[in-house]
Amino acid sequence: MQINEMFLREYTETKLARLHREATIERQTRLNNQRSKDERALAVRLPWLRVLRKYF
Repeated sequence: MQINEMFLREYTETKLARLHREATIERQTRLNNQRSKDERALAVRLPWLRVLRKYF
């Protein structure tokens, strides 16, 4: 019975660690995608902001 409990504990900890790692990677990917989107939007707007600043 002791071996089963040890195996189960190790399996659960490994599974939790993997889920945590996957969630962290997914969150980081989402943040990077959002950052890329923001940078692209800024790259589109920036020239217009410079033009507006020049005249106003």
